[in-house]
Amino acid sequence: MDKVIYEKKGVKQIQVNEQGDYIEIDLMDIELPFKVENTRKELIRQNNIFKNRCKAIEKQYKDNEELIRVNQYKAEIDFCNKCREVLDGFLGKGACHKIFGDTNRYGMFDQYFEQLADVLSGLEMDIKAIKEELMARYKKNTEVIK
Repeated sequence: MDKVIYEKKGVKQIQVNEQGDYIEIDLMDIELPFKVENTRKELIRQNNIFKNRCKAIEKQYKDNEELIRVNQYKAEIDFCNKCREVLDGFLGKGACHKIFGDTNRYGMFDQYFEQLADVLSGLEMDIKAIKEELMARYKKNTEVIK
């Protein structure tokens, strides 16, 4: 896993390559659990689409190995580009380029997302802290309004 550079006020900055580039994850973001789950589901969905597309290609070109290979290669490129969009939507624009560079290969997105589970492991505890902080904040605001 990448190196956690700092964690401050619920924000984790993670170094993702040797050049010192980093991504940030705000653990205090109240939408973070939903973003994580939606990203996970979308990666699974994209994987299923890719597998089904490969099966369809095999069926369509069953007598021509070269056409199967070429079309599955194109399908894998499309799959990788879609997964980059999904992860960039979660981690921030350009995050995948920082993490993977120009490399594309089947499975790398799922593997990286699973590794992020270590970084996000404190999420449940942070959700409790978020609730407490929000309650305290809104309690102060309602007292001022009265």
